Amino acid sequence: MQIEKLDHTCVVYVSGPLYFGTCAKLEEKITALGENYNVIFSMRGVTIADMSGIEALRDYCEGIVKEGRMCYFSCVQEPVMQMMERCGFKERFKYDMYFWSTDKVFEHITKL
Repeated sequence: MQIEKLDHTCVVYVSGPLYFGTCAKLEEKITALGENYNVIFSMRGVTIADMSGIEALRDYCEGIVKEGRMCYFSCVQEPVMQMMERCGFKERFKYDMYFWSTDKVFEHITKL
């Protein structure tokens, strides 16, 4: 394992419903990330999401990837994952970017 790879990793804890109206808070968190290469969205606290919230999250993540950074998702609840699939989110962000827990993302990053 190469622990130093975690030096430029941050975790964004997302909680509450993910609707278009709540995305402004998420955008604030994302813009405050700085130069972190790996961004992990821990979504254990998100129990429901609508299409506009998922699309906003996708747009933010695409911006992160365009900057040459990586996005990962952990602890995604089943109803939210279903909405991500319906919105084509998982087509853009492949299956190796989703983990059951944040520590599993850390393990993955250190093995890259």
